[in-house]
Amino acid sequence: LGLAGAALVALRRPDARAWLDRAKLRLPYVKDIFIKIYLTRLMRVMGISLERGVTILDTLGACRNVIPNAEFQRFLGELEVQVTEGRGIAAGFRDSPLIPSSVKQMIDTGEATGSLGKVMARVADFYERDLTRQLNRLAKMAEPVMLMVMGVLVGTIVTSIILPIFKMSRAVH
Repeated sequence: LGLAGAALVALRRPDARAWLDRAKLRLPYVKDIFIKIYLTRLMRVMGISLERGVTILDTLGACRNVIPNAEFQRFLGELEVQVTEGRGIAAGFRDSPLIPSSVKQMIDTGEATGSLGKVMARVADFYERDLTRQLNRLAKMAEPVMLMVMGVLVGTIVTSIILPIFKMSRAVH
């Protein structure tokens, strides 16, 4: 409980929070999951906003509040600067190492054809389905591990209860 409390207090500090956000995007399997979560949120908000006629700069500002990761917020800030400079949103996505290449190509195509909102909504749908599949696979892989851990715990508890009973019965004989 003390370690959990210390971790919660530490995570309230901005530097520790930024470290955790960077770690989420660097760990091998966890990275894929978090990038898909953040991309789904980003594409969903941007797709809906752009289809409803909201400007790109206002949309990017709103997206900063939706995504809680400092690395993605920095990416959105850089994207805002590039859009303000007139480079376009696709150029900002192309420059980011956080964004998968397929998304970069889709954004580029959507911006070129003028259907950026629809493309972003489709990307969000794709990543949402992919994320659901990946999390279901992870849950199926975790089930046997949890079953083994529960077996060890139950075995330990049963042994700790029955072993003293056997020792007492030997002492009585």
